[in-house]
Amino acid sequence: MGDTATRLCTPPVELEVQCPTTLEPIYPSWKSHFNPVFQKTRAFLTQRGDKDTNIVVLGPTGAGKSTIINMLFNRKVAKVKATAKSVTKQMHIYSGTFTFREQTRTVNVIDSVGFCDSVMPASDVTRMVKEFIKSSVFHVHKVLIVCAGRIEDEQSQAIKNFMEWLDYQHYKSQFIFIYNKSENLTPAERTECLGEMCDLLGADSNFGAIEDVAGEQVRLNYTISTAFPAHFRLEQIGDDLRNLYNAAFYIRKDHRAIEGTELEPTGATGATGATGTGATSAIATGATGATGATGATGTGATGATGATGTGDRRDRRDRRDRRTRRDRRDRRDRHNRLDRRDRHRRDRRDRHDQHDRRDRRETMRISADDAAALKFGRFPDKVARVAEAEVELVEKELTVKIGGSLAQRRKARKYAGIAMKQRIPHFSAEDYDDGDLTVLSVPPDVVGWALGGLLVDSDSRLAGGGSLSGPGAL
Repeated sequence: MGDTATRLCTPPVELEVQCPTTLEPIYPSWKSHFNPVFQKTRAFLTQRGDKDTNIVVLGPTGAGKSTIINMLFNRKVAKVKATAKSVTKQMHIYSGTFTFREQTRTVNVIDSVGFCDSVMPASDVTRMVKEFIKSSVFHVHKVLIVCAGRIEDEQSQAIKNFMEWLDYQHYKSQFIFIYNKSENLTPAERTECLGEMCDLLGADSNFGAIEDVAGEQVRLNYTISTAFPAHFRLEQIGDDLRNLYNAAFYIRKDHRAIEGTELEPTGATGATGATGTGATSAIATGATGATGATGATGTGATGATGATGTGDRRDRRDRRDRRTRRDRRDRRDRHNRLDRRDRHRRDRRDRHDQHDRRDRRETMRISADDAAALKFGRFPDKVARVAEAEVELVEKELTVKIGGSLAQRRKARKYAGIAMKQRIPHFSAEDYDDGDLTVLSVPPDVVGWALGGLLVDSDSRLAGGGSLSGPGAL
């Protein structure tokens, strides 16, 4: 657009709608390093503000878009009303400033007409918003999509239409998804509703980034749940307000704005109509009608342009679809690889546990006499208690199964061996005095007293031992 056309298409500054800047803050004690300040309400944007930060707020009627705008400036700059009819009947621009990286920037928050309004048809709302963005907004830095409660099919379709038009797949970091009016929900329910909203709109609920905000490492969430009832105190909405400010005002270093000139024209403008016989074709015919035969040529040329534009849109849509399918396939493959890796880890852990359990158990072969000796006086229980191991006597198999650590199994073998040796006449206690377990000989006349005798280990702990049928041991 040349300088002459720019001057012709730019309304005079005197037509800008001024708004009093002395509005009282909603929360006077609220402080933010972004320090947003409201200045005025505007009816349009001009080329003079080409470097401004533009934030577009979209969403169904009644979702609380005006409340979100008021919270961004901490002032009641937008009209709020609980009704099924959209309070916003035309596009409004709320201008102010905010501080980012020690620089003061101009910000324009653009409030749109609510989707699926009970008065205006959905097609009219969509066309109005698209025409305004295409003609008046030179670039879009952030798109705030606000929903609340139940999201109807017509609403979700309208939002997805805008997401596709604004090329969400290429500009994910420019889209913020807000599930509003969640004051009556628990934290788990808020997370669940936010996830359902993202699934319904085809948004990536896990998309985020770790950024340096005011000297602190903060995770920027591009999907947030908010609640700003008028009766809530600041400490009740502080976290939601902080998340909203970080999402709306933080500009990443690799940020790319959505250029208004790159957006596809709307069907109503007919700039590249599918048939070439829409509004543009009529204008082309009128423009060349004065020259007679040239008028038909103008109509045909516009039709050819319309067909070309339709083909270009179809090609871009096909490329986006292929890209989306490829991304989904890649995510599915990554998930499958992670699942296989987790399964391998579980299998290795299970095998290790099996080997460990197998290594921690051993079996002693014994004779029938040894089994009788061990059974006498409940020796297995006493040996297990002294050695702190698992000891099981299996008489049918003539085995003693011992479980536990290496030291525990070693003690259990030694104690069981001593118990079995006690049935041998002329048993010598000195042969088994190794510092870990001391066996003392007792006179035969105290054998009966020692029937529930003691095994004394090196830790001076007393445990049940056994008695002898001849010379005893204590």
